[in-house]
Amino acid sequence: MGIITALIALLMVRVLYLYELFYEYLPGLGEVVVSAGGFYALLGMAMILQTFGVGLRNGVPYFSVFDRSIPLSTAKLVAIKLSVNFTSLLVAAIAMVFVIWVFGSLFVDNFDQIRAAALDSFADFTSAPALSVTRLLAIGLITFATYATLLASVSIWFMLKPELMSGIASILAVYAFSLAMFLAWITEPSELKALSNAVYNKHLWIFILGVPAALVFLVRELLRDMILNAKQFLVLVTTGLLVFVLQINYLSSLQFYSTESQLEDLLATSLLGVLPFGVICLALWTMNRIRHH
Repeated sequence: MGIITALIALLMVRVLYLYELFYEYLPGLGEVVVSAGGFYALLGMAMILQTFGVGLRNGVPYFSVFDRSIPLSTAKLVAIKLSVNFTSLLVAAIAMVFVIWVFGSLFVDNFDQIRAAALDSFADFTSAPALSVTRLLAIGLITFATYATLLASVSIWFMLKPELMSGIASILAVYAFSLAMFLAWITEPSELKALSNAVYNKHLWIFILGVPAALVFLVRELLRDMILNAKQFLVLVTTGLLVFVLQINYLSSLQFYSTESQLEDLLATSLLGVLPFGVICLALWTMNRIRHH
């Protein structure tokens, strides 16, 4: 699938070039990256939605009998599914890069220049200290896996509780739209950006207070249903702490805590380090509900 997706992305660049829809006469590295990234996102979403093996038949969720009856613990089953899905996403990405690198010149006339620009960007990235490069790669992979797992888990809950999840999504959409319209109505255009930032910072408290509350709830559910044994729970907590420390270390290297940022921004950004732990807990809880639905 990665090979086909890469070819479609190159074909899209070619079509845009033929119809002269680029800002410049010839496409550049940015256009190729945006095109490939967009199609990879679509491919990734299709693959992510199959992570837990749940589908819809006539609007009714269909659960795999194999997953519900296999003699494996929920923790091991989730580990296998997430590992396979993440590996598949990485293989698809590598396949797309390879196909674009090899066959790009067949679709884009100036691909040699694009290839040279890509090599320069890669050289700039790898010229940093090895520790910094390793840390950035680790954070990038963890972030990618976290949001992929979060999307997979949330999509399952739209199947398990469609009315509830649709209601929540509708309320959030109406609230966001109404708030945006209200701010635009009561403020002058010159003051809108400053007021919007202030309102955004206040809403960060929902995230700041909601994440710990969600973690407490999920951990309680995992322990109550005995989804994890003592060893598995210790490994999960230790890994979560290491990821959190990695996030704080990265932010410190950027001098993030020495800036004059708002307290809400500091806390919310720091809490992003506990999201991987929380998302894994959510995936475990979700799989447990699937197996006992």
